[in-house]
Amino acid sequence: MRCPFCGEPDSSVLDSRPVEDGYTIRRRRECQRCGKRFTTYERREASMLLTVVKKDGSREPFDRGKLLKGLARATVKRPVSREKLEKIVNGVMAGCPPEFMPLLIAFTKALANGDYRRMLASTHAW
Repeated sequence: MRCPFCGEPDSSVLDSRPVEDGYTIRRRRECQRCGKRFTTYERREASMLLTVVKKDGSREPFDRGKLLKGLARATVKRPVSREKLEKIVNGVMAGCPPEFMPLLIAFTKALANGDYRRMLASTHAW
């Protein structure tokens, strides 16, 4: 790993541990030349984590851009901002368990209709 301070390509790993999400590894490194320490995070790509199962049973790797483009096309005449669509896609990429997917779909529909505040209030576990 290249040192961000001096550009030296060699560094030694001092500490390595998984992050809470389980898909990221945090490594504490030290540069061989300048001796400064820095942290790196290694993540797997989303395409390695998620697979989309099509209606015909075929599988393809998850494509974030394709999902975002589809959501943008579906909400083109609705007052839904790009940031809200990004949050939906981030929810899918965060590894939304299959049992919560209907809730994510309902939230997307409520967001498109503008009554997402009522949706959030009705899904809170009291």
